[in-house]
Amino acid sequence: MSNRETRKTSETVNRLTNGIILLGAFFGFLAVAFSATRILELFGTGVSLTFYFGTSILGLTTSIVFLTCLRLAQEFKRNILLMVFSISIPVLCVESYLSIVPRSSDANAVGLSIMGDQRSKIQVIDDLNVDGITAYPNLSGSMFLETNGIPGQSGSQEILPIGSISNTKSVYCNESGYWTIFHSDEHGFNNPLNNYISGQVDVMLTGDSFTEGACVKPKETIAAILRKTGLRVISLGKGGNGTLLEYASFVEYIKPIQPKIVIWMHYANDLRDLSHKELRSSILRGYLEDEEYSQGLIFRQKEIDAALTRFIGEKYVEQKATLALPAPTRNGSDRPVDDERPSDRFAGISIIEILKLTRLRELIGLRPGRPDPVLETATVFRLLLQRAKESTAKWGGRLYLAYLPQYERYQTGRDHDVFYKDFVLRTASTLEIPIIDIHKEVFKSHPDPLSLFPQRKARHYNARGYKLTAGAIHGRLLDDAVFR
Repeated sequence: MSNRETRKTSETVNRLTNGIILLGAFFGFLAVAFSATRILELFGTGVSLTFYFGTSILGLTTSIVFLTCLRLAQEFKRNILLMVFSISIPVLCVESYLSIVPRSSDANAVGLSIMGDQRSKIQVIDDLNVDGITAYPNLSGSMFLETNGIPGQSGSQEILPIGSISNTKSVYCNESGYWTIFHSDEHGFNNPLNNYISGQVDVMLTGDSFTEGACVKPKETIAAILRKTGLRVISLGKGGNGTLLEYASFVEYIKPIQPKIVIWMHYANDLRDLSHKELRSSILRGYLEDEEYSQGLIFRQKEIDAALTRFIGEKYVEQKATLALPAPTRNGSDRPVDDERPSDRFAGISIIEILKLTRLRELIGLRPGRPDPVLETATVFRLLLQRAKESTAKWGGRLYLAYLPQYERYQTGRDHDVFYKDFVLRTASTLEIPIIDIHKEVFKSHPDPLSLFPQRKARHYNARGYKLTAGAIHGRLLDDAVFR
């Protein structure tokens, strides 16, 4: 190669080296700009800014170092870049591996199907009725939010039920090969009969489908397992409940009974249900706007039963197709869970997330403070928790908040901002409400957290998951010596 060609090649390499160095400096300044923007957005919200101050300092330092490198000899520049690449490439490989592994760990579930009861919900109900057993679909208050309740006894005044039809067979869901069928209590919840005795209940739970015991046998729910310890427990869990319906359950059923312990079972999507559905119901907003508001549901069960029975009768034909739909797929898509392909483990992997080293930072606990929900949602959540705590304290009881983690946390290997876990726990802590973090107490230390979900795919916990959750709750109550 001639001297001219060698010189030309050297100039090309030098320009490329300088370009890479300038690009590194640019990304450093970009990190500073992004961090400064987040600091301004989150300042005064109570969210920790330590992470963003750190990234701004790191970004500024990176830019200064790279710009300083421009003044070095070309050989030094190339050596420095070689060192940077030698470190960066293995780190990015590890990050990519961590991004794929959670999906790969689900590979042994690929091709699994529910081999048990293949009937639809409506078929199960029809079969029970043919056998002379009166059965209904399991209903919940969330079903009537769009219509803002259903006509009550008079046919004109709307009523928003929170429970289902009382003292009957309720057909619920199927995620493990069998249909959950339970005999509802006197207010339409998943409990044994004759437990609503004021002053004689140890624990009452308010929550959503996880609290209700979705898709497991009645003896395998959180409440049922707590009862096995000798505690008198009532669960007011209902599928689709968000924060405001959970508070309404507190007002309508917990206040009159006055248990020793109230456990607010917060699931990851409760705030979304609050903001997207519940705040649009004028009946539910009554609980928010007037602290003394109540529909008196605990005294209106006959009216509730009549209204719900009438609703099912009127809607039977048009609801039949809906009730017969299969359980939601893991990803909420139209494709059945059984049709998942091994290649799906790579679906949804974000290059941006990899470049941000999201999984590595989660692994070592280096992550930014999570943003709060919108102001109205955050304000309502704080207010309702505070009211529940103050009301419980008035009769000498104690309120706990139990945080139930979501499937996506373990399927993807990372936490998700959209569920606002940090905000929920911080709010409870600020209000001095004792917290039972089920992620920390059960799932985080479990060698295979996905095994606590049916088929390693379904949204709800399986019997083992509910049992460990109940064990963590009971253990905390023992540690706090609340029952002496």
